[in-house]
Amino acid sequence: MKRFACWCGSLLIGLATGVGTVSGFELEPSVNSAGVIEYPTAFDQFNDNTAHATIELFDPVQPDLALENVRYGYQSGPLQIIGDVFLLTTPGQEHDFDHAVLRLKLRLLQFDIEHTAIAVGGLARITDDKAGEERINNLPFSFLGVVTTELFPFDDWGGFQINIYLDNRVAALGLKGQIYHFIQGLVEIDFFHALEREDREEIKAGFEIAGEEDYYFQLFFAERTEHVFVQIGVGY
Repeated sequence: MKRFACWCGSLLIGLATGVGTVSGFELEPSVNSAGVIEYPTAFDQFNDNTAHATIELFDPVQPDLALENVRYGYQSGPLQIIGDVFLLTTPGQEHDFDHAVLRLKLRLLQFDIEHTAIAVGGLARITDDKAGEERINNLPFSFLGVVTTELFPFDDWGGFQINIYLDNRVAALGLKGQIYHFIQGLVEIDFFHALEREDREEIKAGFEIAGEEDYYFQLFFAERTEHVFVQIGVGY
């Protein structure tokens, strides 16, 4: 499975830099313009309101699945408010509340010619028990910073997006590459610098299908759980 995530990352980078035989396309606006997989970009939402649900597939054949995350996002001018609720997803058990994250993100700078934006903000993590506090590393509050840029190095190849996100718990590098008009390849590499254990990195890789202003669908593999996730979002 780890090889699968690395292969998806290599494929995305290859498509973005022109290593291949099929032409790509520029990154197009979508419902998920302000996100990669889990962490936000510095760009604004394409819609005033967005919502998505993330479903973890323990066994697609059975099927055995569970709701892992619910998100709502609201955009007002350069200010974005994002609320996440995370659930515990242990197979065969009830899926209880784990923690919630509320983010406020303010886009400070945007360079249209360079397709680059810089945003800052803050977040609050909310949980209701000791185990939840340990999972958020006893860090209930944080500042955050995001830098996002889109690059188009070759005229005949699709563009790709680089997203760098940082708070007091995690640093994340996100990559998007346009494979076709409505299909994007996705890679997100997370480094949990607040943890003291050795396995602090996580790779998520997959693809996204976007329906312009209406919806988006993601299918990705997460190295941490070695499970496949489905993420469905809408904008309105």
